[in-house]
Amino acid sequence: MPRTNIVGLFQAVGGLFAMVAVTVLDGPGSDGV
Repeated sequence: MPRTNIVGLFQAVGGLFAMVAVTVLDGPGSDGV
């Protein structure tokens, strides 16, 4: 597997995790405040 595929997969997973983290962290915060 070429390094480019690994980097692309890492960026995709990282981006998805970031979106989920922002949603989870922002959800309760906006509701509480």
